[in-house]
Amino acid sequence: MRTPKLTEATIRAAATPQSFQRGQGLHERGAISHPTRQALLLRGRCSGTSAPFYEVAVELDPDGLHSASCNCEYDFGGMCKHIVALLLLFLEQPKAFMEHPGAEALLAPLDRDALAAVLTQILQINPELITEVEMLLTVPKKRSAAGKAKTKKAVDIAPYRRQVRGIFRNLNGMRMSEAYWHIGGLVEQLKAVQLTALELLAADDAETAYAILMLLAEETLDGIEHIDDSDGYLGDFAHGLGLPLTEAVLSMTLSTSERQRRKRAIEALDAQLEDYGMGGLSLAVDALDYGWDRDPALRATFALAGSAKHRVTAEDDEAEDVDEDEEEEDDSYADQGHSLFETSEARADLFEARLNVLERRGDSEAFLTQATRAGRHARAVAKLIELKRVKEALKHAKAHFSQAEDAHVCAQQLQALGHTDDALALGELGLTLDGQKAQLGVWLGPLEEKCGRKTQALAA
Repeated sequence: MRTPKLTEATIRAAATPQSFQRGQGLHERGAISHPTRQALLLRGRCSGTSAPFYEVAVELDPDGLHSASCNCEYDFGGMCKHIVALLLLFLEQPKAFMEHPGAEALLAPLDRDALAAVLTQILQINPELITEVEMLLTVPKKRSAAGKAKTKKAVDIAPYRRQVRGIFRNLNGMRMSEAYWHIGGLVEQLKAVQLTALELLAADDAETAYAILMLLAEETLDGIEHIDDSDGYLGDFAHGLGLPLTEAVLSMTLSTSERQRRKRAIEALDAQLEDYGMGGLSLAVDALDYGWDRDPALRATFALAGSAKHRVTAEDDEAEDVDEDEEEEDDSYADQGHSLFETSEARADLFEARLNVLERRGDSEAFLTQATRAGRHARAVAKLIELKRVKEALKHAKAHFSQAEDAHVCAQQLQALGHTDDALALGELGLTLDGQKAQLGVWLGPLEEKCGRKTQALAA
């Protein structure tokens, strides 16, 4: 692993002058405690004013900074002073950071009995973790390297329901005004359960994922009556269930009668959530109506994707005339009363869900074809980079990118894979595009300077 190229100039470039100066003061006063390092991940605590301390995390990459976070309330651009203090400590005293191995390396030497003893002791000290362990044990393993799914067993979702109801019960006995301050924490716990559903989807168990997502929606509906959600945290969570629920629907093979039964259940639940301004499940209804093959715009897409030799290149631009014809066919389909095509947003969201399912299945060619046809060019380029088809990725980006943010994300991906020159080229392209460019400039400037490209660094 290469040593990160972190310099004071890099830190200054990623923060405002005020934040850097204040962070420097914190560092000099020894405000950082418990500094740890795990590979390229730095963590520490910084003494604070509104809280005893703030949790700071920074992920480095071989060329410097990759990402940083702090749970303070700073939101004025660039890194906060607490992040600056942590980075300055690492820059000047890297040995002050205690090295931590990853969980896998830590547990690898232990045999089955030793692992069981460690886990038993942890659960005795933290009995509240028993339900979470019970849920984790129900998650099936992902597909084997040979691509064959492991034998599935029926998963009991009762532990998940107990967990979700327990989360809501934590607010019992509180006045509504008091419970108001705990809604954010409650939602984070619900998101942890939702993450389990996403893991089940990744393990090709869409049926159980669907059941967990539905119970989350049901219990949220039941709990909202007793909660002051004036900030909308719980409403946003409920609305966000729509996309993964749609992906679960698209991942299942359903009979016509089963499709209609689930459609009625989701429509009824969505209508009740909508009474509280928390609707968002209608996308799953669209997926049940259209699936993969009833959308006319997808027929040519998946016929084309059937060829393993298909590549996403500039030649796909020739398909634009075909797309226009498909749009006309879509409009006639909408005239027949099908709601999916009434808004471009609904259609875009369904395309997004389909892309997620294809990516999870590892069907790269179908993914690339659909991403291009749907105008999801950033996802297409990111997939090409992931597949190490860098020349195609750059060609596609130059032909289709219009937003600086897309160029920034994909350039960082190239840099992480060691394609620094290509990352610079894509970053420089981003500076010529529309959209917000400040963060792109913050990232690109120090990298250009390290490569001796002073004119380009100044432009960034």
